[in-house]
Amino acid sequence: MRGFWECLLGIRWAIVFLTRIPVGGRSEPCLPIGSNWAAAHFPLVGTLIGVVGALVWWLSLRLDAGIRTWLVIVVLLLMTGALHEDGLADTADALGGAFDRSKLFAILKDSRIGTYGAAALIGALCLRAALLTRLLSEGSWVIVASQTVSRFAPVVLIRWLPYVTPPDSSRSRDVVRVNNSQLTIAALWTLFSCAGIAYFAHLPLARFSVALGAQGVASAWLAFRFKRRAGGITGDFLGATQQVGELAFLLGLAWAA
Repeated sequence: MRGFWECLLGIRWAIVFLTRIPVGGRSEPCLPIGSNWAAAHFPLVGTLIGVVGALVWWLSLRLDAGIRTWLVIVVLLLMTGALHEDGLADTADALGGAFDRSKLFAILKDSRIGTYGAAALIGALCLRAALLTRLLSEGSWVIVASQTVSRFAPVVLIRWLPYVTPPDSSRSRDVVRVNNSQLTIAALWTLFSCAGIAYFAHLPLARFSVALGAQGVASAWLAFRFKRRAGGITGDFLGATQQVGELAFLLGLAWAA
């Protein structure tokens, strides 16, 4: 029963870790009960975020599609505190500007954004806006699906790659420990959400498979780069994985349409 209770508490800590939704706990110790189960519920939090984005899309029906898309993106940024976008920018700066491992970690700790980070961030936001404008004409399920599946890949990376952030600068070491049980729960959340979306949106399985395959290839490439350049993952790398995975999934959906 204790393990089950800790697993349920992990939902709260997943929300705390990935969003700015006021559920309390931000001022509590960094290793509270249940926080080690947070990663298991990352896809569930992605579904919740996607539902809010879909609601914004429907509430802005009277506006132009482009404006509605940017409203959705802004709301998602506010919900997550631009957590993943920050990781993408830091990762781009580190991988693009560092020639050795020590320099890479120094850049990751630097709060300033460089040329590589700015280019990656602007490019990702513009590409996301273009893809969502194109795909949301088919239905708001696109937001829910992309937010859900893009938060599963980081859980896989946490399970199979070492966490290499130096202990003195790590704020989430307990969260980034995933065993097979937690990975299974994350996979089930993703499966349930995707199955429901595919059923109610009458989405062809082949098209959904192409999108998932595109995300899988992108995530595997990132994992290879992270392992080769840094020896493992950091919090910023996980944020970049979510961003790139989301774009790859949307590109797959658009290509297979």
